[in-house]
Amino acid sequence: LLQKHRSAFLDHAAEFFAGPGGDPPLASSLAQENLALRQTPRAHALAIETALTALDTSLACRLLDAARPAAAHAVNLATLVERERARCAAR
Repeated sequence: LLQKHRSAFLDHAAEFFAGPGGDPPLASSLAQENLALRQTPRAHALAIETALTALDTSLACRLLDAARPAAAHAVNLATLVERERARCAAR
């Protein structure tokens, strides 16, 4: 499905590889590709969460900064940004 309908399944593939698929770096890469296609609150949150799962704090912090405008209109994303902000401040 990812080969035939890549843009439609990027988010689902990222979620799979972040969890049962067991490949956090691939999950993060797919989530970033998804975010480049669609700047939705869900896409921002997925990119941040997969970067954290891949233990890429530097990327996660950059994504958190980029997500701030979208977080103003999405409670779930705002909660994620607020919760993870301390991780970036501690760096």
